[in-house]
Formats: sequence, C-alpha cells, structure tokens
Amino acid sequence: MNGAILGGLVEQWVWRCQKLATQYQLRQPIDLPAEIDKLVGQAEAQARALEADGPVLLGRIETRLAKSAHITALPDPLVPDKLTDPVVTRAAENASTARVRVHRTCA
Repeated sequence: MNGAILGGLVEQWVWRCQKLATQYQLRQPIDLPAEIDKLVGQAEAQARALEADGPVLLGRIETRLAKSAHITALPDPLVPDKLTDPVVTRAAENASTARVRVHRTCA
C-alpha cells in the first residue's frame, strides 16, 4: 500500500480517537468504554480488510496515539514567569530564599 494512503488512514483514526477523548473531557454524556470498544472494533475491521498492511496500520495508529498522549502530558511550554525544569525551579527557589535572608539580615 502507498505510504501516503496509509498515513492518511492513520491520521483519520487518530482524529477519531482524539475526538472521542475531547468529548469525554468536555463531559458530554457518552459511554466511554462502549465508544472505545466500537472504535477498536472498527479499526480492527479496517485492518483485516487491508490484509498485509493491517498490522502496519494498527501499529502506526498506536504509535501516533502514544506520541499524542506523551505530548499532552508534557508541561506547558516555558513561560518566563513559570519554571518547569525541577532543577531550575529548585535553584530559583533557593536563590529567592537566599535573597529574603539577605534582605532580613540587612534590614
């Protein structure tokens, strides 16, 4: 199968999964386990129809969803007022504490 066609199918399935996740996050009344089972069943049916390329399709969908989940779990991008690196945050807190001690000592 053409890589572009397979890539397009993967993107469609990722979009469908993300749409379901968004509906759940927005607290729309859905039966999440049933909807997931339905999506998985449809993906497996399409994979069987693709025969030899079916496992590749399912593997790519799984990889893309894992990447999306990982990216979603990452902290917000660096913002000047919000430090996300634990080492930098700890260093900034220590520096702030030291400044307070110096200020109190000098006052």
